[in-house]
Amino acid sequence: MSVKINNKIYITPSGVPYDILKEKDISVLDFETEKHIEGLKPSSEKALHLEIYKNFPGIKAVVHTHSLYASIYSALRKPVPCYIEDQAQIIGGEIPVAEYKLPGTLDLALEAVKKFKLGFMVYY
Repeated sequence: MSVKINNKIYITPSGVPYDILKEKDISVLDFETEKHIEGLKPSSEKALHLEIYKNFPGIKAVVHTHSLYASIYSALRKPVPCYIEDQAQIIGGEIPVAEYKLPGTLDLALEAVKKFKLGFMVYY
């Protein structure tokens, strides 16, 4: 998880279970330089969070999760179908699946942003 406040990104650290996480553990990044300035080592998906903030200035928080059913659709290389009205209204329909890229890489971050720009999450 992360939140952007002014020129700082507060992001959960890599490898620390949330139930033992302390405020002092939260990683702080300078948004412009992307340098780690405080707290523990940032999430291995730091690039994903940063690219979303760079490309979608209206977004102020990112929650990256590995929900069971979304992960299953991703592994099957299938978009998540639109089953409920709320999904259609809020997201706009089915949720596309990005092309596979190695976790924690800039390639993955850019692929996710590419999918978002194609229409998913245009309602932020």
